[in-house]
Formats: sequence, C-alpha cells, structure tokens
Amino acid sequence: MDVRTDFKSTVPAVDEPDRLAEMEEATAFEARVQQEAAAQFQRLKDEARALFGMVDGRPGVRSPHEWQKLLERAGDEIGNGRFIVRCLGAERYLDALTVAVLITLRQGLIAEKSPLSTAGVMRIDAAVLAYYNMIRIQGWIGNLAPNDTNTTPASVIPLRS
Repeated sequence: MDVRTDFKSTVPAVDEPDRLAEMEEATAFEARVQQEAAAQFQRLKDEARALFGMVDGRPGVRSPHEWQKLLERAGDEIGNGRFIVRCLGAERYLDALTVAVLITLRQGLIAEKSPLSTAGVMRIDAAVLAYYNMIRIQGWIGNLAPNDTNTTPASVIPLRS
C-alpha cells in the first residue's frame, strides 16, 4: 500500500485559481493592516511631539527621552495608586493607615472589575476620592460634635436672628 496515494485520496483537491485568489486576498489584507498600523504609529508619534512641545522647558523635561520616561512614570503611578494619593493633597501628612486603606480599597475594586479600561480606572479613582472626602468630612463632623450628649447641636451653634 502506497502511503502517498492514501494521503492524496483523503485530502480534498484545491483548485489552483482558488488558492491564488485566497493568497492575493490575504496579501492585500496584510498590506492594509500594515498600512493602518504605520498610520497609527505615525499619528502617535505626531501626538507625542505635540505634547512634548507643550511641556518643553518645564522642570524635569529637557528632551523627548525625558518626556518618554515621564509618561512611563505616570503610567506606573496610575497603576500602583501613587498618583491618586498625591492628588489627595498633603501627601506627607496623610495618616499611613488611611493611605493603606484607600490603596487596598482601590486595588480591591480594580481586581473585582478586571480587566478595566482607562475610563474604568478613572471611575474607581473617583470613587476612592469620594470615599476619602466622605470619611474626612465625617471626621470633621464627629470632631465638632458636643461632648455633652444631652446638648443638641442647635443649642451649641447660636443662630442669628
């Protein structure tokens, strides 16, 4: 028994013109994809140059290479939560436990919703900021509460007539 003969009998015959048409179609598709990728890459380069022009001369940005490093750092800080902590203000004065709680909540929300879009990360950061502001204002309210539990807040704060 000839193996090649058996193999040929199980493989459907492909017409040469059909095969050539498929190859031409695949080549055209690949060329379109490469052209679109090249156009996107050029657009991104142009946008990066424009953005660099906006920050050129600012402290810490003296070259396109430094700008690229700054963009990478920004991405890292957004990812690890450092950016959101810096945006809270008074970064050095924030209670370490509060920062740990906020970062833990943020990471938990990100893990629950993974994979996330950029807008999803922004929504989570907005929720974390709102939570921080809520507990901060609640702390103010608690600190302003009178020590005497029989005193109502209206009697503590005089109303003008």
